[in-house]
Amino acid sequence: MKHNVLKKILIGMMSIMMLTSCSDKSGPTPDDVVIKLREANRLYVTEYAVHKIITADDVKRLSGKIMNRQFSMSLPIGDRKIAIPMDAVIKAYVDFGDLSSEDVVMTTNPHKLTLTLPTPKAELTSSKIDNKGIREYTDILRSSFSDSEISEFEKQGREAVIASIPQMNIESTAKANATALLKPMLMQLGYEADEIEIIYKDAV
Repeated sequence: MKHNVLKKILIGMMSIMMLTSCSDKSGPTPDDVVIKLREANRLYVTEYAVHKIITADDVKRLSGKIMNRQFSMSLPIGDRKIAIPMDAVIKAYVDFGDLSSEDVVMTTNPHKLTLTLPTPKAELTSSKIDNKGIREYTDILRSSFSDSEISEFEKQGREAVIASIPQMNIESTAKANATALLKPMLMQLGYEADEIEIIYKDAV
């Protein structure tokens, strides 16, 4: 998907150059750049594969009150445990949908292009339970975990992976990758690498 989007951006940038070279304009305008980037919609720049073991422990407990004192104790029977391996994929992308001409600044002296992009976003795009890898212990007096319970554990696992995204340093990696991927595209407009600056709105 990433390569298809890059190809689309590159073709768009080249089409801008061809159109402007046949017109009276001295070069592409910020609106030209924005239109072509917005056509690409999203640029996926980083992909993380996450392997997680979801564990659950279901112990039968007896609780109540004796002489106005609360008590709770585990029973020696009825314990069951499960470990569920899950593989998940997280992708980070830059969303071009809200770009405007104000986000593209072109100057002639010095000859420079500054592109301000939204902060990359990360999302969990898929998850899959390794059913063959599930390990379960069930007491003889208890029934096995049901498919609906396993599905609920997967949901909890997905939520845990999503909650851990801020600690994965995905955003900084996505910024570096997006800059490295977009600079060659923008150079098709006639700029040198050191004449192109890509910044992000959370740093402005």
